[in-house]
Amino acid sequence: MKLDLSPQPLPLAYDTDGNLRVGGTRVTLDTLLGYFSQGQSPEELARGFPTVGLSGIYAVIAYYHSHKREVEAYLEQQQQNAK
Repeated sequence: MKLDLSPQPLPLAYDTDGNLRVGGTRVTLDTLLGYFSQGQSPEELARGFPTVGLSGIYAVIAYYHSHKREVEAYLEQQQQNAK
């Protein structure tokens, strides 16, 4: 048996206000990565955000690590917009 190695879609999408939401939920990228940066594990995040799911959380964290500069710039812009 061979495993399906095709890429999985990234569970991130912009909402109408330009905020990135995770997995078609109301959970924002900012929120998820905020808790992750405070030391919460993916499993803890999945318990706190069950609508996202563990695989979605791992996918978002992997994307963050692969695109750290761009994600950090997005998060900084989000903070500026909130002021």
